Amino acid sequence: MTKAELLANLSGRTNILAVGTPEVTQPQDDLGITWYIVNVFETGASKTGVPIGQRKNVSFYVYMEGTAQEEALFMLDEPQTELDRIVRTNSDSLEAIYSIYSADFMRTRVSGALIQVSHGIFGEDPLTPSHDRRVKLAVDIKLDCMKYTPLFSQLAAMEAGVRSNAEDTLDSVFINLVTVYFTPVADILFPDLVA
Repeated sequence: MTKAELLANLSGRTNILAVGTPEVTQPQDDLGITWYIVNVFETGASKTGVPIGQRKNVSFYVYMEGTAQEEALFMLDEPQTELDRIVRTNSDSLEAIYSIYSADFMRTRVSGALIQVSHGIFGEDPLTPSHDRRVKLAVDIKLDCMKYTPLFSQLAAMEAGVRSNAEDTLDSVFINLVTVYFTPVADILFPDLVA
């Protein structure tokens, strides 16, 4: 894509109302690369759904500008809009479930809940049903929490309340979800241990 095509791409987005004039941030270097920055005005919605607008800078590079080899590329990654980041949904479509599952907040919150719940397992009564299995799972989580985060994130993504509240879901909801699923997961993963 050329510089003109990149700017047309930005201008053609429904959430971008205006694209400014690109400014050279760093002139063409000995590799033929020019670094640009352009200010855009984008619309979206706040966490509460109120329409918002914001100005932001988009950085991009142009390689061999003005030649047949010209190539324009967004810096680091294509700019993410506020609308792209909103994952709150009342849908139970596969796309909505995956969107919640793969959201950054999900990994962070589920990992925190796993750490907290597994810590409490060490102090529980040894006569608790599935105690040995629960302790084994708790030890595994202490050794490598991220090993279990995807599994528990999938379980959380299936909960309608998590999908509709997204990053505004209360910590207590994540802790409760991990607590509810802890024993069934331990029983499935470690069936050879004493129940």
